[in-house]
Amino acid sequence: MHTLTRITAGLFLLAIAGFCVFGFLASYEYSEPLKRLPWQIGYGVVGLACLAGLWALKK
Repeated sequence: MHTLTRITAGLFLLAIAGFCVFGFLASYEYSEPLKRLPWQIGYGVVGLACLAGLWALKK
């Protein structure tokens, strides 16, 4: 894979992971845990998948 493609994909994945961090923290605005838990799980899974993708790009 070309270096420019790796850099572009890495920046894209970092942007999504950053969005997920802010989304995870913003989900604490819901007072009821049953309302915020699906959002936290979703943001957590997507954020971790992006970090795994970054790790895979390293190879």
